[in-house]
Amino acid sequence: MPTPRRTWAEHSSQSNPKEAQVTHSDIELDVDFDTHVLNGHVEHTVAVKADGVQQLQLDTREVSVGGVTVNGQPAESSLGEPHPALGSRLTVQLPAGLKAGDTVKVGIEFAASPQASAVQWLPPEQTAGKRHPYLFTQCQAIHARSILPCQDSPGSKFTYTAAVRVPNELRALMSAVPEDAGAAGGDGELPRAKQKQRPGSKVYRFKQAVPIPSYLLALAVGNLESRPLGPISAVWSEPEMVEAGAHEFAETAKFLETAEEIAGPYVWGRYDLLLLPPSFPYGGMENPCLTFVTPTLLAGDRSLANVVAHEIAHSWTGNLVTNSSWESFWLNEGFTVFLERKILGRLYGEQRYQFQAAQGWLKLQDTVRKQFGEDHPFTCLVPDLSGGVDPDDAFSSIPYERGFAFIHYLQELVGGSAVFEPFFKAYIQRFKDTPLNSDDFKAFFCDYFKDNAAIQQVDWDTWYYAPGMPPVTNQYDESLGKQAYELAKKWHTSDVMGIGSNGPAEASADDLKDWSSTQIVAFLDKLAELRALQPLHPSVTRKMNELYQLDGRTNSEIRSSWLLLCINAGDEAVLPVVKDFLTTQGRMKFLRPLYRALYNSKSAAAKQLALDTYQEHKQSYHPIASKMATARCSIAASASGSARRPAAQRPLAAVRPLRAGAACSRREAAVWRRQAEPEGAAPAQAADSSSSSAAAAAADETTFYEGSGAPAELALSLLLGVFVITLPLTIASVGRRLWIKYKFTNKRLIVTTNSPILKREVQVSYDQIKEIRSAPRAFGLWGDMVVFLKDGSRLELAGLERFQDIVDYIEAQRRKL
Repeated sequence: MPTPRRTWAEHSSQSNPKEAQVTHSDIELDVDFDTHVLNGHVEHTVAVKADGVQQLQLDTREVSVGGVTVNGQPAESSLGEPHPALGSRLTVQLPAGLKAGDTVKVGIEFAASPQASAVQWLPPEQTAGKRHPYLFTQCQAIHARSILPCQDSPGSKFTYTAAVRVPNELRALMSAVPEDAGAAGGDGELPRAKQKQRPGSKVYRFKQAVPIPSYLLALAVGNLESRPLGPISAVWSEPEMVEAGAHEFAETAKFLETAEEIAGPYVWGRYDLLLLPPSFPYGGMENPCLTFVTPTLLAGDRSLANVVAHEIAHSWTGNLVTNSSWESFWLNEGFTVFLERKILGRLYGEQRYQFQAAQGWLKLQDTVRKQFGEDHPFTCLVPDLSGGVDPDDAFSSIPYERGFAFIHYLQELVGGSAVFEPFFKAYIQRFKDTPLNSDDFKAFFCDYFKDNAAIQQVDWDTWYYAPGMPPVTNQYDESLGKQAYELAKKWHTSDVMGIGSNGPAEASADDLKDWSSTQIVAFLDKLAELRALQPLHPSVTRKMNELYQLDGRTNSEIRSSWLLLCINAGDEAVLPVVKDFLTTQGRMKFLRPLYRALYNSKSAAAKQLALDTYQEHKQSYHPIASKMATARCSIAASASGSARRPAAQRPLAAVRPLRAGAACSRREAAVWRRQAEPEGAAPAQAADSSSSSAAAAAADETTFYEGSGAPAELALSLLLGVFVITLPLTIASVGRRLWIKYKFTNKRLIVTTNSPILKREVQVSYDQIKEIRSAPRAFGLWGDMVVFLKDGSRLELAGLERFQDIVDYIEAQRRKL
């Protein structure tokens, strides 16, 4: 049983808001495109929370700090030693004798580094117009500290005003309501900045009257125009893209109205959208008053506008009701996905809610099983971020989709939407002014439904703290996806063994006629799920493209799902399309899985494409995306190697997908070093071994069993092959007997595939094995075995004769280790 955590500490900040909290910030920023430096001044209004407080502690990361004042007088300050993820604590000495309820003003001159992790400076050639530079920030999760000293915790909220100086030809926007365009004369005066005036510039002013956490502080500067979307909404972008944005996001006002019906009044004054250049690393970012969105949403048919519904939902869940630390991030994203799907269900029917939920469940399965592994701590709904873990490393679809699954489960448990939606409104009202943690939510839920006996069934500890898939599988109405799933099964059964086919006999170009993009994605994702253990053959993906013209699709969601399916199939014909997609947008949702799939592909050309493309284009990615796209060890450690060991000759543990965001152990680093070495080089850890000792080790190896699929299984399969429904099983059995060889020695197990289409050898030493599960078939005449490895990958061996003897032998060898 998972052990619940009963105390809630803020592990991602070195500030002290419980003693002295910043409640308002007055900010001046000078945007210098020549030096790529944000110079500025901030005056924090600080509320003293306890008697005798002597210090204000703030978060910084590579920020230069100049003069510091308290109530207008010079004050002592010091900067602590830098932490790799958390940065350096800035400590400001406060006057003696302060009491709870007192207020002080702390002024700080600062300059953000040109390499600030929150800021991306774009040269003109990386913009749509190619004439003016561009800047935008991305402060989630803990990147605001790289711009200015602040209390960089989601549980510490503040209001702010800002004055931003930019070149005359550019426009500034912030996560606040604009006040005026500043000095028409153009000398750009900032009264408290180090350089008070700058010729050829002007100042834009902003006010955010609703308290926000620091991760929602946002700035963008560029050649920007706007088009109206509704009474309080507009879309901003470069002139070259603004009309496309106005068309794509025309339903914004409708989303807002529907969200208010479900969640209550909208309190932010404005809801504008900023359509950013392609390097923006997220689909959207819910900055208050000004949602940032990626141009990958420009599908032309508004089919991806649900991202806007998601960001609108954040106006209540996340921006207004905020998790107190990143460990409770699921409260932010799980409720936002829930409200997003509620909005879509109200507008387009309940089946849309159900279909989106079912698709989300597939995404959750994929993240748990492929990206992390069932036992990875980052698959917990409430991960442990103590010890200086960077919250970026834990970010994935887990808080979104596992969080939604939990909320939907609670909704159905207490009686459905009619009962749960009033609770949801009450939840918003209760916590709109008070950040909360997961236990706060549990207490409020249990109190609200205290008379509902069904809530006794909730296993809170397992939902919160157990890794892997949730303890309960929700049932969703998948009728909207029925056609997509049926077509996926047809293509799956047409190539069960992965040896190639011409596709289903009845397949035609009309299969996808009149399908929505959501249905096409559902078809591709379901097919990917079915092929998780045995990828399709490239001839099958080429046939699919011939019929459905998938290589040429411009919808980014379709494109991503299709390219992943092809990469996993070893379909090298699609590699130019993959490169184009990787180099024309910088959204992490697409970069991370595509780079991971390329690097772990059985195709040497795909692996090389990953390395070359990343090296050529890493400077055009946002710093956060660049960090995550490297998959930490895989790209970075291998970028220097020119020739690499083919995937077919590597042990299974070395070809598994790297767990994105996971810290690299010494063992994992050694694996990636081996992959980076030129062909024929000795492994790094064996560099001191002599060739004679290696020969002696080989001489000591003895074989316990060697053979192919069980003859009894083949005979039974041939008899059953007369039935259409069992024909795929017959084909699989024949393939195992003809082309797959199993070998078990006292040191390792070896699986060799030698078909006309695929030649591959997988070797696993017994010390790599975590667990073995086996199942007898036909009263024990043969059996199947699944080998689970310590790194999260697994190997399936089907149709083994003497399978129980083999299992016992492997376990005996493992006990000797």
